[in-house]
Amino acid sequence: MLGANATDLLGPDEVQALLDGLKERAAQLVASLTPNPLPLTTLTQVLKGLLAENIPLKEFRRIAQAIAVAATRSADAEEIIELIRPELGPLIIQKLCGVREPLRVMTLDGQLEGLLGQAARADQSRRHVIEPDLGRRIVDALQEAAQPLIAEAKPFALVVQPAIRLAIRKLVKTVLPDTPVLSFFEVPEEKAVEVVAVIGQQHQALAA
Repeated sequence: MLGANATDLLGPDEVQALLDGLKERAAQLVASLTPNPLPLTTLTQVLKGLLAENIPLKEFRRIAQAIAVAATRSADAEEIIELIRPELGPLIIQKLCGVREPLRVMTLDGQLEGLLGQAARADQSRRHVIEPDLGRRIVDALQEAAQPLIAEAKPFALVVQPAIRLAIRKLVKTVLPDTPVLSFFEVPEEKAVEVVAVIGQQHQALAA
């Protein structure tokens, strides 16, 4: 189901097949998931959103359990995805490094991240967008930092505050669609990390 067209290939019929398979082993879990509180269309949106960020569905029971908990707090697909991602941290990073290898990460400069966090909290429309000029400068700095890693085929992730993850993801996917954008909560506490770049640290004008 993974691959370039995975998101397009997943529809309600495929999600129902996943649910039917899970129902044989965990009927109560499926019953607590759909059609109430989540209709099949919303559940499909959630799973498509996970696939769009290269999160595999092979551990569907684990994913379904996380969704069932999140669905008690929100019925919005985008919000559910953000709520369950910390529970799926190990699934997300397993493609980026080995068990004993450190996770290569880029972070944002603290001042820049604070600025973006303030903007996110003030965004009552919840559009999760970044001012265009600032966004362009962030992207330029990220591409510059990522170039040597991409050239050496070294996987890495951009790790940011949870409040701005979605906005940063929407920004980054336009130029580096294969770059995972994680929140700090998605990296398991026991996982060693190697900070390979701090975006904005050498570009103080980003926060100007």
